[in-house]
Amino acid sequence: FPNLDPLTGVLAAFATYAVGFIGRPLGGLVFGHFGDKIGRKSMLLLTLMLMGIPTVLIGLLPTYESIGYWAAIGLVV
Repeated sequence: FPNLDPLTGVLAAFATYAVGFIGRPLGGLVFGHFGDKIGRKSMLLLTLMLMGIPTVLIGLLPTYESIGYWAAIGLVV
């Protein structure tokens, strides 16, 4: 976030990190529940796909210089 003042830029970076930090335990609870109901192997394959596809998409995400704040929004979404 180079266009923001240093404090706001750091807070925006931490907020981006916090979204994932909060989402991981919630995902663990949800997928753990379904893993017990449906089966661990099928849920493991589902979670591997749900992590693999976004990893590729993050690699293809344009930079901040290209699309501005939309890059950070795309990273979070």
